[in-house]
Amino acid sequence: MDFFDSDCLCDYTIKKKSLSDIFFPTHSRAPIPRHSNAYNDFWNFLQKLQRVIRSKCDQGTSRLLGCSENRSSGCE
Repeated sequence: MDFFDSDCLCDYTIKKKSLSDIFFPTHSRAPIPRHSNAYNDFWNFLQKLQRVIRSKCDQGTSRLLGCSENRSSGCE
């Protein structure tokens, strides 16, 4: 099974609530509380990372694992 950089390209904001439930729990001892600066920084970082990967794949200069020819923009 091959993994390409472009496989990471999907709109995670559509799944933000589900991902937040998994990675940012609401209990009082959560490592990163929701709606904190760190929480917002994570989502901003993810958007920037996806823009960089998308740009590299579009330019054909991806240096990580390559880009799939038949990438889709949706999450599986």
